[in-house]
Amino acid sequence: MTRRLVFGLILAAAVAMPAPWPFGKKSGAAKTEKAKTEGFDSQYTGGTVAAIPQYTNGKLDLSDPSELRFHYGKPTWSAPYSKIVSIEVADKQPNPWVTIPKVQRKKRIVTILYQGEKATRQQTVFELSLHEALQALPLLEERAGKPAYVAGMSNADGWWGDRYWKTQRNTQVWDDVTGQKGVVAQKQ
Repeated sequence: MTRRLVFGLILAAAVAMPAPWPFGKKSGAAKTEKAKTEGFDSQYTGGTVAAIPQYTNGKLDLSDPSELRFHYGKPTWSAPYSKIVSIEVADKQPNPWVTIPKVQRKKRIVTILYQGEKATRQQTVFELSLHEALQALPLLEERAGKPAYVAGMSNADGWWGDRYWKTQRNTQVWDDVTGQKGVVAQKQ
């Protein structure tokens, strides 16, 4: 019974993968050139674009210097880079209950906020593999002229508590924000 369950999970994961598995890996240089011309494999997972069905696989095309394109089958959605307001990147958290290390690849969630028609704020959310995201993000930042905000990287020191508490380490930052010199509470 357990063999059938394990085989079923592996088979289900293999079918769900967008790339051929486990064969068909290409060299890094050839894949980079191909991605520049054909786009980056991605999945539209949500947003305000009604024309694209949710969870649609396609190619995020950054080859045009004036507009971002998403090819999903024959239709294509596009938005000018000049209308992009911000780019946010986050890690996709894998399911903690089912862990298959070789099958569950690390993914990035890329949220693009842009101005739509009549100055309305629109958003698109794309899911890219780690490898595809590392190639696409620098090019997207360059074309849009906006830096990507990476979730979890708001503090360069790495301690999350500096956002909430005034300590000896961050008193200068808090003083700049409040405009006054304050006294930090000492440990008792």
